[in-house]
Amino acid sequence: MIDWSIFASALIGSVAWLYQKAWERRSQRAVIYEKIVRLLPSVTQERLNPQKLDQMLEEGRVLWLHAPDDVVLAFQAWMNAIQHAEASNESCLRDGFLMRMRRDLTFRAAVVPRFWSTRMGVGDFPVMHARR
Repeated sequence: MIDWSIFASALIGSVAWLYQKAWERRSQRAVIYEKIVRLLPSVTQERLNPQKLDQMLEEGRVLWLHAPDDVVLAFQAWMNAIQHAEASNESCLRDGFLMRMRRDLTFRAAVVPRFWSTRMGVGDFPVMHARR
């Protein structure tokens, strides 16, 4: 009986620790996502501010380390549309990026991490700068 109670306690403790670490990762990404959302009004085709765009790109580089692949790829597609002045496509890509960030902050995404392995590799992370 004592063997099972020790095993059950260890299992419960391990699950609680894994959940706590997952929630900490989620909270860390939430801080980055909030910075990006605050910069949104000044990073659109209509109101493009090069200094704010540089700040947005800096936050995007941080995404590479903390966000899952789909969020990083959506961010890069949106930034490419802004860099190449694709006004018709920009709002759709921005909305897709925002949707992926929001999905990444759900309870399910915190419990079931999606970035233990990555499909991204060498060359998938271009370093962009605002064009002045």
